[in-house]
Amino acid sequence: SGAGEPLSGKEAVVPVGPDVFHAVTGYRAAIGGMMAVHEAMPEEVDRLLGFDRTVFLPTRSVSLSQLEEAMKRVVSPTSASKLGKVVYEEDERLSSIVGSFPTKVDSKRALALGAPPTPSMDDMIREYCEDFKSALAEGLMLEEKKEAEMSPIQPDVEHVVALITGGGSGIGRAVAVRLAKGGWGGADGRGNGPDGKSLRVGLVLAGRRSTPLDATKKMCREASEVEVDILTMPTDVTKET
Repeated sequence: SGAGEPLSGKEAVVPVGPDVFHAVTGYRAAIGGMMAVHEAMPEEVDRLLGFDRTVFLPTRSVSLSQLEEAMKRVVSPTSASKLGKVVYEEDERLSSIVGSFPTKVDSKRALALGAPPTPSMDDMIREYCEDFKSALAEGLMLEEKKEAEMSPIQPDVEHVVALITGGGSGIGRAVAVRLAKGGWGGADGRGNGPDGKSLRVGLVLAGRRSTPLDATKKMCREASEVEVDILTMPTDVTKET
């Protein structure tokens, strides 16, 4: 219901909070993983798995708000009005239960047996739209897929760059706001290049929830005394892949 119902033009009422993370994968990857494990040669299975036949398919730690954002990226802006609304009516007990599920699993055994890696969130949405066209809202169009997304931090500009985890609150937010003012890094440790000119500041704000990160981004821009580029990355930093 996080994406399927809105893509069909229907309202989705979700009882789990928008920033609760859980492990997901695309249905193509799930089927491909099960087929790979099923069709693996017995001697290879014995060598890789031994007595314990437990296999975890590759997954990605994702929140419903991130899936919603991915859906909006994949759908063309010209047909965004066709999307159904996502309404969060959070049941805190249910959110707590879902939030207690593992989001970090060891999928090395499945990958070794030929299971495909986890697709990106955008690709999960795109694959669903491509394979279940009859389930989509009438007139819904997809954005043309971009092979490489351009970073807001331009490659032809020299930067001093910092990656800040926990950037949505507390110490992480305070550090981000301070770094946005410049005066650090560079050739002299004060934010200048070898030619003595000030370098642009590049900040990457990482954290579990997108809304607090956006608030930190705004605070950084307001506090900045130099040119600054800021990229927010909602993510679960406890997950390796």
